[in-house]
Amino acid sequence: MARVRLPTLAWVSSRLDDRTVAAIGVAVALTAWVAIVVLADPYGRPWGTAQDARCYWLPSLASPYDRSSWTEPIAYVYSPAFLQLLSPLTALPWQGFVAVWAAILLVAVRLLTGPRLLAFGVAFAALELAGGNISLLLGVAIVAGFRWPAAWVFVLLTKVTPGVGLLWFAFRGEWRALGIALAATAAVVAASAVAVPAAWAEWLDVLVRSAGRDGTWAAVPIPFLGPGEPVQRFSGVAGTLEKEPPWSAAPCCQPSGPSGGIAFG
Repeated sequence: MARVRLPTLAWVSSRLDDRTVAAIGVAVALTAWVAIVVLADPYGRPWGTAQDARCYWLPSLASPYDRSSWTEPIAYVYSPAFLQLLSPLTALPWQGFVAVWAAILLVAVRLLTGPRLLAFGVAFAALELAGGNISLLLGVAIVAGFRWPAAWVFVLLTKVTPGVGLLWFAFRGEWRALGIALAATAAVVAASAVAVPAAWAEWLDVLVRSAGRDGTWAAVPIPFLGPGEPVQRFSGVAGTLEKEPPWSAAPCCQPSGPSGGIAFG
């Protein structure tokens, strides 16, 4: 009896023109967006969404670190600058915030995949999209950062430790690019600190308290990846990175948080 071979996704994709594939991608993205927004309210429901996004919506600039225990489901541990950036969105009601935030994350997927792979990208990043974490935006910032170094500001002032990717410039002797990234970060910190100096002092305290701690409640524990591992991985491949393209540094910038290691909170 002859075997019946089912068509693979790659085969189906190859038989469709670019417009059709792009339209399918947009349809998948819109479906995901509606599902994320609808399931976000009420918060905490079974199969609910936007758990991580809640950490960005709740804090206020007046007291940003009232909830900053790294291992709690609701905790804000990023810099005051990120909260200032989000302030127009956090003024929205919860579901309105989720609607805008989910759209931003879907745009991030589109930037990372292009139109032809958008549907696959949405499926692959489904958990990140549903949770509302900034990891997808970090991916965009890291990719953009190798062409426009100032984009590393977003990385350094949120998850912090993926900023180890800046060593790629140092190992290759690209001091101008490294200088731009650091100078841009310093400029943002200075401008932000003028408005909320006390919040920056609090954030430094949060970083000190979080250093070396275990991952967040949603982290995937990987025993061999401790706080110092990103730097060690970069150091171990320094000679290779001098000749390799930027994407070769990506594994060393994997999603992590201020405590080091692997963290998805």
